[in-house]
Amino acid sequence: VEGRYRMVRNGMASETPFSVFAGSGENGSFRQGLTTIGPKIRWAPNKRWPNFSVQSAFWIPLGDSLSGSSTEPYLDWDGSIWWTQFFNDFSIGSRWSLFTEIDVLWEDIGSAQQGRINRVSTPVTVIATYLPRWDWSVYGLVGYSPYWQSPFDWFGQAGVGVKHQFTRKVELELLYTGFTNRNLVENDGRAQTINLGLRVNVGN
Repeated sequence: VEGRYRMVRNGMASETPFSVFAGSGENGSFRQGLTTIGPKIRWAPNKRWPNFSVQSAFWIPLGDSLSGSSTEPYLDWDGSIWWTQFFNDFSIGSRWSLFTEIDVLWEDIGSAQQGRINRVSTPVTVIATYLPRWDWSVYGLVGYSPYWQSPFDWFGQAGVGVKHQFTRKVELELLYTGFTNRNLVENDGRAQTINLGLRVNVGN
């Protein structure tokens, strides 16, 4: 079972990504909370392909008006979400690897009479990783996601990241991405994300 906890802040363009931890402040509206919960499973369907796996999750929304209003920012979809991902890894020599992911994502599931849009997309992601030594890795990624709706829409991103393993079970990761979509292109806009993650393996 997996849940999603989100924090969203609408603020000034000059603010940093860390401004979300300051709450609403004077210049923006702010929301946070546990937005969805649901089951997730992952399996390897073919023993002859040890690096190929499939993961599927179904998230049920928690709360009302998650998609926002004239006074509240978007936090999550008001309908359920079904996300199936296909993963595969390829080793290229001793220091390079290539990761590929193809997804089927169905968002805001529900009745159109209740305002659900039932948006379906098929994201594709490719990540090339270089390992200068066992505890460091540097990678670049590109992704493209068409939204099969009318009118047709899309989302694209590219980024670079670095990971450091302090031990075999503790890893720190920093990722920067720039992304765009049809709306940003038409309005000469741009957007970016900065992601910082700490991964701890509690297994054997």
